[in-house]
Amino acid sequence: MRMQYPGEPTASRPRRLVVLLVSLALLAGCSTRVKVIDTDPEFARRLAAADIVALGGVTVAPMVGAELAPADAFAAAEALFRAFLSGRPDLAAWPAPTVGEKLGDDVLSVLLAEYGRLGRLRVDQLLPLAEPLHGCRFLALARLTDDAIRSQVLDQDGFDPNRPTAEHPRPLTQSVTTERAVTVTLEIFDLASGRSVWQGEARARERERYRYQDRLQREPSAYLQERLAAADSPRYLPRQGVFLQMPDLIDLLEQALSGLVQRLPAPERR
Repeated sequence: MRMQYPGEPTASRPRRLVVLLVSLALLAGCSTRVKVIDTDPEFARRLAAADIVALGGVTVAPMVGAELAPADAFAAAEALFRAFLSGRPDLAAWPAPTVGEKLGDDVLSVLLAEYGRLGRLRVDQLLPLAEPLHGCRFLALARLTDDAIRSQVLDQDGFDPNRPTAEHPRPLTQSVTTERAVTVTLEIFDLASGRSVWQGEARARERERYRYQDRLQREPSAYLQERLAAADSPRYLPRQGVFLQMPDLIDLLEQALSGLVQRLPAPERR
């Protein structure tokens, strides 16, 4: 069941479009790759003594070229919390809304924006957080560094939809494969020292296949490109496909974050 926090924005219902998409196979392929980039050798020992891990949420690097919509930023932070609940149930964690209440939403927003822009935080930015986050030894932040989307139209019986024949006067329903891959880093900061003590990177990829029929008879992958090009400013990352179905952004984020959380060192208990 999806968790609901007070004040959560309500997503609007998508408009009806002129594209008919019928799912052939929801999951044509998925994978997650995880690597640990850097870790403090004392981190496992300190983790054992930590009361609570504060989860600051998920931000986006400039190279992605877009932002998370406000509702999706909330959903991404929720996905980070679920990743800790399922991947490391032995660790107590505060979700981002609680961290925002303790720090002040403006303070947390500035931290996320700075971390998204630079991929790092200064010691003098982190040390003052220890008092309002009393009881938390560590702060965890996630950063989306890549969101790659591509689609491919699959041939059907050698028929060229651009050259109708007497046998096939209209284009046949086409099969489309859409693939999405996201890359996410997770970094843990020690609020006692103001320094990074653990960092990992994960790439989650998923592929979906659909039957595609467009009443305007336009090439399907063009819809996705047109949608991205016509996005309003500031451009928000597409949660799901508007003209083409594609793997959900938050689902992929959660897959990647879960893989990262599971790679955290096991606490060394005495």
